[in-house]
Amino acid sequence: GIVIGLPTLRLRGDYLAIVTLGFGEIIPQAVNNGDDWFGHNVTNGPNGLTPIDSLGFGVSIHNAASFLPSSYRLEINSADYYYWTGLGLVLFTLFCCIRLRDSRLGRAWVAIREDEIAAAAMGIPLMRTKTWAYAIGAFFGGAAGCFYAIFKSSTFPQDFSLNISIAVLCMVILGGMGNVWGV
Repeated sequence: GIVIGLPTLRLRGDYLAIVTLGFGEIIPQAVNNGDDWFGHNVTNGPNGLTPIDSLGFGVSIHNAASFLPSSYRLEINSADYYYWTGLGLVLFTLFCCIRLRDSRLGRAWVAIREDEIAAAAMGIPLMRTKTWAYAIGAFFGGAAGCFYAIFKSSTFPQDFSLNISIAVLCMVILGGMGNVWGV
């Protein structure tokens, strides 16, 4: 998020959204061609990353607390474990988003969203504050992507298309920008 955010932070509004969507198309192409980066197979290219280990607590923790599964995939009701883990991640994300919204950083984000020039005049460091937004957004997006890949036990570059990016953007716009519950 920081690597993409730093060169694009001078842009505003629609231009920022367009460049962000552009990076969203460039990165899957780079991952798709990642089977030969300087002679190394980094992403396995179009074959994707497979198999990916399932979630679990390992043998030693499972032996100490037998109600925790050592591996989700070995359990009969593994779908229930994934559901509760996904729900826990959603609740954790909501908690963090609400706490961030009400924090000093969140108020700075709101001020920048409403009027960037006025926010800068009030002493808000624009570059640092916007970079934090990119970094935190990338963290939560990466956590959701990791959970998705672990649930599927594989991931491929074709799984993430422009249509998904547009659908997420529509969710944000229809839910209301700045509205945690709507999104």
